Amino acid sequence: MYRYLDQCNCSRPVVLLQHGLLADSSCYLFNGYNGSLGFILADAGYDVWLGNSRGNTYSMKHTKYNSTQEEFWDFSWQDMADKDLPAMVDYILKTTNQTNLVYIGHSQGTIIGFTGFSRNKQLARKIRLFIALAPIAKLADVRGLTSLLVKALKPNIDRRVPVYMSHTPSGTSVQNMVHFGQGVISGQFQLYDFGTAIENMARYNQTTPPFVNLSQVDVPVALYSGGNDYLADPTDVKFISANLKHIVENKEYPKWNHADFVVGNTPPKTLYKDMLKLMGKLN
Repeated sequence: MYRYLDQCNCSRPVVLLQHGLLADSSCYLFNGYNGSLGFILADAGYDVWLGNSRGNTYSMKHTKYNSTQEEFWDFSWQDMADKDLPAMVDYILKTTNQTNLVYIGHSQGTIIGFTGFSRNKQLARKIRLFIALAPIAKLADVRGLTSLLVKALKPNIDRRVPVYMSHTPSGTSVQNMVHFGQGVISGQFQLYDFGTAIENMARYNQTTPPFVNLSQVDVPVALYSGGNDYLADPTDVKFISANLKHIVENKEYPKWNHADFVVGNTPPKTLYKDMLKLMGKLN
């Protein structure tokens, strides 16, 4: 986890940015000072923190295991939601002497948020606002991942592509990829399936993995989605919006794909302005 702001004793609104699958915190800094969300938020006066999910380029340390051991990779987004997100939030709030923060997630960062805030009420009370970029939960309508990658890069085939590709993919566990695959196959928003009724019973006290209940997300949520998104498909985004009880903004950008929210050229002129306006109402 990184903090993007000069160290000072002044009180500033705190923002935590969490990246998507196979990405890392650099995605919020890709496009320079005037085109990247991390810089834009910092310039607007926010105390910006950049999260890194376990197993990526910047998150390869463990208190007990090293990356050559199988146990190191025994995790999925469920663990990120249940363990890592509360730890990051608590560390940030303790360091900044604040009581709450704005959480901004992209893709996997949103599934972590939906899961964590629905299952952990103590964590949810520390979240002032949850901004979900290209939100995902149920993955019933995901289309071809090869097509997704091609479409994600197509609008940005310029001199910055080598920058993007030098940081992506940034790494994750096979178990995490399997968990996403389970969501695609089942069409459900549920915890990790350990494969047998006995193993699931040992962990969940039931033979199948529990569903994640979006109606239990007691946090104000702003949804920003793309109409041309092959991963956060519009049909699945409707499922999310239909089940959340406290949506403060819900906007679709018809031509945007999954990657546009962090590496596109348009967000600084549109989406990021909308976000700053919404966040400004909280101050």
